[in-house]
Amino acid sequence: MKRINARGIEETYFWGAQKTLDTLRDMEDLPCYKNVQKDIPQPTDIEFHISSVTHVTTKSGLDGILDSGGFKGGEKSLLWWGLAIDHDDIRVAEDRYLEKIFPDRTPEQRQMQKPFLSKFCTSPAFRKASRYGNFRFTFSLSDLLKMYSQQICGGEEPVLRVYGTTVYKQEIIPQIFHHFHQAAVSKLGTKREMKCRKNARFVKETFSSGEHKNITTIKQDNTLLGKAEIARYLSRQDIPPYPEAPEYHLSKVAHVTTKRGLDGILESGGFNGGEKSFLWCNLPVDDDDINAAEHRYLEKIFPDRTPEQRQMQQPFLSKFTTSPAFRKASRFGNFRFTFILSDLLKMYSQQICGGEEPVLRVYETVVYKQEIMYIVLVHCPHDNEFEKYPVLGDGSDDAVCGYRKGNVVWHAQAMSKTHAVGLAIDEVNQIVRTDSGCDEWYMWDHVTLAFHLPQGQTLQFDRKIVIENLTTCDADEMFIGVKCRYKGHECVRTCPCGKCLVPLATAEEIVEGIRCDYKTNC
Repeated sequence: MKRINARGIEETYFWGAQKTLDTLRDMEDLPCYKNVQKDIPQPTDIEFHISSVTHVTTKSGLDGILDSGGFKGGEKSLLWWGLAIDHDDIRVAEDRYLEKIFPDRTPEQRQMQKPFLSKFCTSPAFRKASRYGNFRFTFSLSDLLKMYSQQICGGEEPVLRVYGTTVYKQEIIPQIFHHFHQAAVSKLGTKREMKCRKNARFVKETFSSGEHKNITTIKQDNTLLGKAEIARYLSRQDIPPYPEAPEYHLSKVAHVTTKRGLDGILESGGFNGGEKSFLWCNLPVDDDDINAAEHRYLEKIFPDRTPEQRQMQQPFLSKFTTSPAFRKASRFGNFRFTFILSDLLKMYSQQICGGEEPVLRVYETVVYKQEIMYIVLVHCPHDNEFEKYPVLGDGSDDAVCGYRKGNVVWHAQAMSKTHAVGLAIDEVNQIVRTDSGCDEWYMWDHVTLAFHLPQGQTLQFDRKIVIENLTTCDADEMFIGVKCRYKGHECVRTCPCGKCLVPLATAEEIVEGIRCDYKTNC
């Protein structure tokens, strides 16, 4: 979208999103320089860790700051700061870049390397000179945030949000907005005890809103410890050692349903919101995801392994990934729709958000008898109903999960449910092995996405795409909370109500019939 800012300059802006250069290149009606010489060789995705910020002003601005004894908001009541990048920041970023592309360099090769990154750091972002004035105030970012917390937030931590991306003729500015969100504190509270409820399927659940409680925190919750059916698993002290928080990057989502749900999706041409107007999706984990997570885990605990040690290492993580989160079978139906997450978010943006980027938020932690479910909410940025929930991070910290470059980043805490093996770490040889376990029962965790679809809105798909992404799956357990219309109790494997489990062979016949009908009609 275009606008004229307070200085009378035309700018193109994207509210609530940080657009990359590659994304901007694919857009029409943007300033012309974005399309000039796309293939110039240069270092890409350089990671700078910047700890200082600066506010630059004119003589008039300087006088005002000194007279008032501090800084005041200007345009939109915001105080604008740039990032101060010095030679040390460039040098350290260069080291990170080299370690990323050449992780196995020898000491001799490291010594031969000459500085190069500073030759590329020639834009105004790296210059000492400023376009905004002759007087610069420079502060440590952590000190500034601390002062902001004490003076503006009443001691609470300020909130940092993705504010937008602004594009000029030759300039792209990703903007971060930090503020104190009073509504979030007053509605959710700073200390959130877990509460109890029954969901729409009449299943008891213990939940906490607006946070993803890790399993260590959950173990200290008095509400859960007071429930014998949960405490018997949660309080186990004899669980064999297992990999701690391996990092999964999951790029797909799946929606699983019953025969009746399948019929509704095909008839409506898309997906409607169910409970709380949410479309619920899980995150499928395949063998490649497990292998990649294993590699990250090993690089984290043994970053200096030799090529010989890497070759000696045998696969081990798959021996721990035995919970329902990793199984092909499902607890929710026999019919699975699978989509690339980035594609689904794009369609959600176009159909539900009017082209704006959807917002991902930390919605809830829900605990069942042996299960911990972390819910990520996806909603339209214009919907203020969910502002009290924190924006989801990128998973680069110790949070349970985040969203980064089209992937949900999940730090799995309990992957097994039943622990049949234990982890053995050989520090001397830098190798991970497994020991035999004894079938110890424990909790298991997973991440679920809830796409908000307001009443009357359908996330529509071309019928061909829907059918191409439809597969069958066997039943992992009795379907959760599905009541049989004919028998008045939990569904069993065969029943005429259309909501129950069906044999896998029957499900495959149904899907094959749908595909044949589509081809015939086409």
